[in-house]
Amino acid sequence: VLIDAPCSGLGVLRRNPDTKWKRSFQDIKDCAEKQKNILENCSRFLKRGGLVLYTVCSFEPEETTEVINAFLEKNPLFKRESLKGLISEEYINEDGDVIIFPHKSKTDGFFASLLKKDKKV
Repeated sequence: VLIDAPCSGLGVLRRNPDTKWKRSFQDIKDCAEKQKNILENCSRFLKRGGLVLYTVCSFEPEETTEVINAFLEKNPLFKRESLKGLISEEYINEDGDVIIFPHKSKTDGFFASLLKKDKKV
């Protein structure tokens, strides 16, 4: 399952700098709640051994690692799968997720995390 979740869009500030004036911290929190709900709902339809790739065009912790960590805490059948080897290691964080910061990469900001549902019954 690929989840390209709706987000604050703060990862595209480089191309759309006026976005920062249109967003508040409450917007980020609201997006994070939607993202958690989408991830939770989509995960129910995944069979054992299946994968979920969660992506957002943001690098805010509330929309990235915090969403994934909260999901994993509630769903012990899932674990992170490292994306190392699939993308340049400069974009891989300590958890094996992809996180791209615009000021470092000269591109849009981005986050991706790959989750696998345990095969065991």
